[in-house]
Amino acid sequence: MGGDDFVGKLRIKFAKEQGDVFVRIQNALKAGDIKGAFLLVHTLKGAAGLIGEPMLVKAAIAAEHPLRHGEMPGLIVMENLQYTLDDVVSAIYIPQRQEVTEWDKAAAAELFDGLQTMLAESSAECFMILDDLEKIPETEELVALIEKCDFAAALDELLELRTKLEL
Repeated sequence: MGGDDFVGKLRIKFAKEQGDVFVRIQNALKAGDIKGAFLLVHTLKGAAGLIGEPMLVKAAIAAEHPLRHGEMPGLIVMENLQYTLDDVVSAIYIPQRQEVTEWDKAAAAELFDGLQTMLAESSAECFMILDDLEKIPETEELVALIEKCDFAAALDELLELRTKLEL
């Protein structure tokens, strides 16, 4: 497994496991569980460092310091932690546009072949491949047309995309 794949998987795991940590921290603080809140922030800090998010590490350190001494973090510190965490999680979940590589083109061409048949037959089976289709650049309109069940327009869009993406 390449380094980028490993880091990407770590980032996704981070978003899944830490995406709601701010709510858990708030709940611990509301319950008066300073130690529990400290452990959550401390874990967040370490995980943020592991995935290379220094701004989130800094925000977590600012919240961790008063908690370590049994005190509540200030409002600005907590808002900064929340906003920084939200930014990191959003960045992880928003797919980054990448150029289609030759391997991707081959896989996309195969997917498009099957989709073309499904759309020509107005088959609802095309809904089963939407997740894979969304991974291909510039397919947003095609996906939207399929979701609207406008299979004829989706077929036209697919044919245009084949030419544009050289598939």
